[in-house]
Amino acid sequence: MPPTFRVGTFSPPITSVSSLSCLMSINDDTFDPNKLQEAVKVRYLGMQKEKKSGGDDSMNVQFFGRGAIAGIDLNTQKKNNNVFYQAIMEKRRTEEEKLMEKARIEKEKKKERKSAHDDRHWKMKPLEEMTERDWRIFREDFNISIKGGRVPKPLRAWEECGLPEEVYQAIQKVGYSEPTPIQRQAIPIGLQNRDVIGVAETGSGKTAAFLIPLLVWITGLPKLERQEHYDQGPYAVILAPTRELAQQIEEETNKFGELLKIRTVSVIGGASREDQGMKLRMGVEVVCNLELESCIPRAIEVVEAGCLEMLQRNAIVNTG
Repeated sequence: MPPTFRVGTFSPPITSVSSLSCLMSINDDTFDPNKLQEAVKVRYLGMQKEKKSGGDDSMNVQFFGRGAIAGIDLNTQKKNNNVFYQAIMEKRRTEEEKLMEKARIEKEKKKERKSAHDDRHWKMKPLEEMTERDWRIFREDFNISIKGGRVPKPLRAWEECGLPEEVYQAIQKVGYSEPTPIQRQAIPIGLQNRDVIGVAETGSGKTAAFLIPLLVWITGLPKLERQEHYDQGPYAVILAPTRELAQQIEEETNKFGELLKIRTVSVIGGASREDQGMKLRMGVEVVCNLELESCIPRAIEVVEAGCLEMLQRNAIVNTG
C-alpha cells in the first residue's frame, strides 16, 4: 500500500494540563524566563524549597500527675491546707473548745521540744532543761559512779543547790568557788537526810561533802547553851579513824563555824582534858572524836567529869 501524506498545519497533541499551562504562559506577554528556569530546576533538578521559620510554641504549663510530679510544693500546700482548715474550725469552736485546743497545742509543742535532740552542752542549759542524757554525760565528765536507788541528781553549781543564804555566803568566803566531784554527788544526798558512803582520793573535799549538809541542818536548830540545856548533848558527833584526821575535821568545821556561829570541839587524847571540858560546858553543836574502840577510854573520862551527855546526838558521821 503506498504511503499517504497529510497536508496542513501540524500541532502536537496536548497530553496534560501542565503542558497547556506552560504553553499559555509562553504565549503570554508577561512571560519571565527566569521564573521558568527556576521552576524547571525545582521540578527536575530537585532543589529544596526554603522552609518558613516556625514560631515560638514553648509553653509554661503544669505537668500531668500528682504532687511533686505536677510541680506542686507539698510543704507549701500542706501549710496552706492547715491554715485553711484551722480558720474553718476556729469559727465553729466555742470559747471552751478554743482553750482546750490551745492547751493541746502547747502540750504537743512541749513534747516535741522534749523529744528533740539538743546538741547544746549541759553547761549551756538551764537546770530545768537537763535531760537524762545530759546528767549521764555530766557524771562521766566528773568521773562520778553511783550505786543505789532514787539517787538525786548531782550538783552543778552552788547557786543551784538551794542552800540557805548564810551557808552559801560562808562557802563563798571560805573560798570554795565550785564543788568537787565528791561534793557534787554527796551533798544532794546529805541534804535529803539519807545515808551515803563516799569513796574519793585524798584532798578531794570529802570533809566539806558531809560538813555542808550537816551545817545546813544545824543552822535550822536552836543554839545550845550549856547552862540551859544541861541534860542535852551535841547535835552531831563526827568519828574519825585517827587523831590527826579528827583535828583536821575540827579545823575545817571551825572555818564555817566562825561564820555560822557553830561551835566545835574534838575529844581526843593528847590534849588538855580541862580545856576540852570547859568547851563542852559552854555548849557545842559538833563534837569530833575517834572511832568507838579508840574513844571509849577518853569518852568515859569526859563523861565522868560531867562535861558531855550523849542523850541528844541527832547525827553521827563516821569518816573511817
